[in-house]
Amino acid sequence: MPSKIMRLWAPRAAAMDHQYSLAAYLLSPHPQIMKHAATHKSEQHMDAVAALISKLLLPRDIVSTEVRTRTRAEMVHNFWMEYSDFTLKMGKFQNADMWVIADDPMLFAHAWHKTYSLPRTKVLGKLACLVTSKNLGIGSAERHWKIVKRAKSGQSARLSADGAKKQALVYGAAMEQRSRFRLKKLGDAGKLWCDDDFESLKLGHFCEEIIESVRKLPPVKTRIFRAWEEGWEKRKVGPGGDDRFEAKLVAKYGGLCWLDTDYNYRRVETHPTKMFFEKKRGNNKYIIFATYEGYNLNKDANEQKDLYDGIMKTQSDFYEEVIEYYKDRQDVKCYLKGGECDSDSDNAEEEE
Repeated sequence: MPSKIMRLWAPRAAAMDHQYSLAAYLLSPHPQIMKHAATHKSEQHMDAVAALISKLLLPRDIVSTEVRTRTRAEMVHNFWMEYSDFTLKMGKFQNADMWVIADDPMLFAHAWHKTYSLPRTKVLGKLACLVTSKNLGIGSAERHWKIVKRAKSGQSARLSADGAKKQALVYGAAMEQRSRFRLKKLGDAGKLWCDDDFESLKLGHFCEEIIESVRKLPPVKTRIFRAWEEGWEKRKVGPGGDDRFEAKLVAKYGGLCWLDTDYNYRRVETHPTKMFFEKKRGNNKYIIFATYEGYNLNKDANEQKDLYDGIMKTQSDFYEEVIEYYKDRQDVKCYLKGGECDSDSDNAEEEE
């Protein structure tokens, strides 16, 4: 992983190592970053600090070149004097409380400097608040260019700047809406975050209690779901139904979940104890009893007609949606027809 990160970083380093990021790196109050900066500070960082002091803090009403040069030199000198106290946690920064707060990984650096260094210093606090509050990186610029490049492709290569701007705006809004639907779909399915995300983003620090409680739970028993209509399911039933046959269908389909793509990926769950019986002359059959969010199992179904529906399990996308929902989950494992879970038991049950 580190080698991959460095390989991706190398071609972008020149664009991201700008003056603001270099100065913010030196002025971060987080203990780990301060420790790293103490051994990796270079002339490039010092030049960046001097340039930003001249650009952001030097009074603009000073017109004399000699006075400006002296004022700038004094401000840079004061900064490094204050920075020495900052890194050594002495003088104006000799306060144990402020460094306890700085150890909080959720605290923004500019908020810390606004509270603790701005009132105590002449130069360092002002510069720190300015540089650590900036949104760094080139991600937004790359995304905008990607949208413009897509709009100016093919026969639209000579699209005017105004036309490209309008098309990029419409396309960007559409992609944002699509991304929101995707995030909602993943969130409803419980797949927005996975173990790899917690590992790479170092989020384990915030979930130690949850992780410890999960370790104490008994192992999850995996349910096997055969994602096709098996032979025994095609059995003919009379107008009065068949309780034994319904119980077998409930054992297979009861409690399964999926996301309905036709209705903004809303979550659907099959009834855990019964199927929906469709009575039709010469074609009586059991179909999926699908319940939607808000359906109460303890109430009469007739009082909640808008919260359930009968869905044919043979429709083309039913099994696909169930497979997609449980793709990365451990509680249900789906198999396709002819997979390793397929066996001759279908025929045996059908003959029975």
